[in-house]
Amino acid sequence: MSSTITYLPIFNLNILHNYFLDKTDKDGNIVVFNDIQKPEVLSTYNVSDFLQVIPSKSSQRILKNHRVVFKKSTNGATCFISVDQGNKPLIDITDATIDLLIYSRDPSFEKYTDIDTVTKGIYFFTNDSTEADNEIDALGNTATSLEDYKVAMSIDPNSKYQELLSALTGAEQRSLLGIVSIHLNDLLEGGAGTVGDPTEFKIALKNRKTVWVYLDQDGSVVSTTGTVQPLMHKGSIIPKDINDTIIPYRMATPFDAFEYPTDTNLPIETQIYI
Repeated sequence: MSSTITYLPIFNLNILHNYFLDKTDKDGNIVVFNDIQKPEVLSTYNVSDFLQVIPSKSSQRILKNHRVVFKKSTNGATCFISVDQGNKPLIDITDATIDLLIYSRDPSFEKYTDIDTVTKGIYFFTNDSTEADNEIDALGNTATSLEDYKVAMSIDPNSKYQELLSALTGAEQRSLLGIVSIHLNDLLEGGAGTVGDPTEFKIALKNRKTVWVYLDQDGSVVSTTGTVQPLMHKGSIIPKDINDTIIPYRMATPFDAFEYPTDTNLPIETQIYI
């Protein structure tokens, strides 16, 4: 009798960021990432370049006790579960929930990502249908605002923020960006309770858009883009002013200085010295 254990993927977590995935064509026009470009663009994409995704310590025990294997991928992570010959989990996963913790690895992450840096808190994503506002399936192929997924910081012991942190150690809470909470039992097929095709979860991050302000060495404004422009890792955007005239300087980067307006209705400025 063979003692080999079969593992099947039960879910894939895909974290896609338009800062790394958008590009420009030969004329400098912005080409937003889409499924047609996926094979080509994703071939050089790696989430680990800017984020760390790891199971919480309590989830690591669940993984071990339920014979579930966590593996990082270039898009995020995959979990594999041990199954019998009928593709049913070898160990009951009715109450098993895996919490994946997300941390930023890039000091510039908040500069090129369209997130609110004023309201402190953590982002929370789950496949629990009772958490309608945070349900991870709500994020589709197109990058969208993450603000609905932010759980604001609170000292109220009954708040969702404190509930999420209560299962984490102090070390895990430090610099925590988000939590992805996956109920494994909800991923099994119908009443059969078997593992089928892996469930695909997706978190799509928008790249930050700012007005690009070109400054002389004395700080005086030389030119300003007529509209907000996205920060991009690839390609070369041709900046234009309000009259649609080409500005003969480089595009902005996350390494340039930011100016946050006092009026929150106004866009952030990226200041580029020429």
